[in-house]
Amino acid sequence: KKGKEILDHFGEYLPKFKKIMPHDYRRMMNTIVQMEEKGLSSEQAQIEAFYANISQ
Repeated sequence: KKGKEILDHFGEYLPKFKKIMPHDYRRMMNTIVQMEEKGLSSEQAQIEAFYANISQ
């Protein structure tokens, strides 16, 4: 019942939602961006970000 209410009036409810991002995920995404800015490919940036963050 509540779910249908939310879906029927999603535009009204949308501002009430909050995006939750785990700290580890955010750190990985930031590191990937930094690696890509250094010129690494997306795949290589992900690998390097993984190795950079496993020691933390």
